[in-house]
Amino acid sequence: MLKGVFRKKVLFSRVTFAELKIQVTKIEPGLSAEGKMLVALFMPFCESQQQKIKELEDKLAINSSNSSKPPKARSLRKKTTKKPGGVSAP
Repeated sequence: MLKGVFRKKVLFSRVTFAELKIQVTKIEPGLSAEGKMLVALFMPFCESQQQKIKELEDKLAINSSNSSKPPKARSLRKKTTKKPGGVSAP
């Protein structure tokens, strides 16, 4: 029995949101009132998460060759423990 559960989880991880939405639409008429309520609550959440994932993937795809912003320059100065603007004692 565990093999079947594991197999379903592996297959489920490869399902796109669009495919999941189609499957839910197919089984929704046979669900109980509680099941339909959960679907109504869960699907908008899934859709918003999918949009956030897409936005983050788009941000990751941007690099210095396809971005309008130049890469950030690193400071070549060494960090010191002295406070700025202090007067040195003679």
